Amino acid sequence: MERLEKRRQNALKDWIQSERESYSEKQRRVKCLCGSVMQSRRQFNADQQRFDTRSRKLGEDEETLRNEVERLRPQITSHNGVQEAFYRDRKAPEERGTAARSASEAALQQFSENMNAAKDALSKAHRGSTMPKTLSTQPPPAALSPTTARDEIRGISRGGSPHFPTGLQSAATFPNQSTGWLRIVWPSY
Repeated sequence: MERLEKRRQNALKDWIQSERESYSEKQRRVKCLCGSVMQSRRQFNADQQRFDTRSRKLGEDEETLRNEVERLRPQITSHNGVQEAFYRDRKAPEERGTAARSASEAALQQFSENMNAAKDALSKAHRGSTMPKTLSTQPPPAALSPTTARDEIRGISRGGSPHFPTGLQSAATFPNQSTGWLRIVWPSY
């Protein structure tokens, strides 16, 4: 009887010891799980804080971008207008080319008319409008030798000579069959 009681007590002690060890193991596992949960919680809080910060920064960036768009809106509108005008002009290159050719032809025609008018004025001037001729029957000055005549011509080209003095006018007398002598007077500049 005593042996059975002792066996029962030993079995009870073994069971209690086993339960204590099992409880300790479970308690250890619970502590590990609690530590993991707390670590995850801290990680979640850090992630939430970063997310809030990023969201606030994105909101600020969005506001800044919206303000920048409003500031650039007039330039964008102007650019769009220029772009539309550019594409509109590209649709009618032949009309622009025809207009440019017409303007060039008109300018060339006006230039030709001006040149012809200038030629006519120059021709009239050479025909006597600026070099009047007067006839005279008076004999010429003393006869000139070829060398003297050459010097006289050089003197005239320089503005005067002993027989053709300088002044407001220069003159030369040449033989003429119909009138005897032809005296030409022209301005001396």
